[in-house]
Amino acid sequence: AGVHRWPEHVGNGYSVRCLLAVEEEEEEGEEEITFINSFGGTDFDYFFAVDIASDGGYIAAGEAGSDDGDVLETHIGGWRDGILVKYGSTGSVDWHKNFGGTSPDEFWDVKYTNDGGYIAVGGSRSDDHHLEGIGDGNTNAVIVKYDSVGDIDWVKMFGGSNVDKFLGVAQTSDNGYIVVGESQSNDGDVAGMLNGGKDAIIVKYDSEGNVEWNKNFGGTGWDEFWDVTQTTDGKFVAVGKRGTNNAMIVKYDATGDLVWNKYFGGSELDRFRTVKQTNDGGFIVAGDSRSNDGDLAGLNNGNSDGIIVKYDSEGNVEWNKNFGSNSWDGFKGLDITTDGKYVAAGEANNLAVLVQYDTAGNVEWYTEFGGSSYEEFWDVKQTLDGGFVAAGVASSTDGDLAEHHGDEYYAFIVKFDSNGNFE
Repeated sequence: AGVHRWPEHVGNGYSVRCLLAVEEEEEEGEEEITFINSFGGTDFDYFFAVDIASDGGYIAAGEAGSDDGDVLETHIGGWRDGILVKYGSTGSVDWHKNFGGTSPDEFWDVKYTNDGGYIAVGGSRSDDHHLEGIGDGNTNAVIVKYDSVGDIDWVKMFGGSNVDKFLGVAQTSDNGYIVVGESQSNDGDVAGMLNGGKDAIIVKYDSEGNVEWNKNFGGTGWDEFWDVTQTTDGKFVAVGKRGTNNAMIVKYDATGDLVWNKYFGGSELDRFRTVKQTNDGGFIVAGDSRSNDGDLAGLNNGNSDGIIVKYDSEGNVEWNKNFGSNSWDGFKGLDITTDGKYVAAGEANNLAVLVQYDTAGNVEWYTEFGGSSYEEFWDVKQTLDGGFVAAGVASSTDGDLAEHHGDEYYAFIVKFDSNGNFE
């Protein structure tokens, strides 16, 4: 702590905690737990999502290309499996599961459910093992309900004869699920619905995995939804990318009818990855942007930046900020703290990064984490003790990861304290 550096000049240091305000003395009390744990083998393994379990531990989801190391005993036989890993509050592995068959399978999101289990979504091309009898050999979207110890309650596929994936999921107030993603199919579950090369899709499931309704959104280009949240009025807000340029935020009512949609960005690629409803009924959204015009005129620091945008309840922009250097930077995860602030997770200058913003969009602190190669966080959640848990992918074997690393690209999870520090 105590290193003062403006966020647009993110450097190559390890675990840099950058304060943009006068430091206050730490309150006396019990020291918060911090840890790091890597997961994988000798191939490519990733965590794309993390959530808080009811026991104060953590659930992480992603994909495993490895068939050795941590996944030796659970590898199914394909060259890529979906993975689900349950951690205790101190970072020990309680259990881990592989999902899929002998073709590529992956999980993109996971959430803890009200019954003590977990809901995971992603994509699957398999038609055997967990997908026997329901897979058709195409890349279909998949939703899987697990119980509290990682046993499968049910598996459902969604899509057609082309590529379909689920990228985000949230449990709804009726104990069902709202799921978003992308679809290139125009048959099967989405027959006659395709608007262009690829559409964003939103699907409402009941608690048993039965489809209540599904909608496509998009134009003639390539559109996708990355995340979704249920609002306090029982409606849904999804975010993603429209065509080749703009980020988008879309609100639906409880039956899937469109309430409003807004686009954000400039003439280059801009994309929203994650959304949360704020305490004032608006929305906080984060993602990445390459534009330096339009809504982002004069803001780009070089190549791609992380972006964070505050909307009111009607989808009007209240403020937007860029974060990054002249490298390739972006945000993929976001959470709202118990005191109403915002913590975004992603990458900056090849390091994993956490950034805390106040409610006006001012950076309060940021933390860089990693080594001399490449790291990024894909998700972040505030923990029960007020700290933060972040998960993603890493490739360094030095710096913060000198004693905690795998081979190739490996999944990793890090627990920070409430000020973004790591010991």
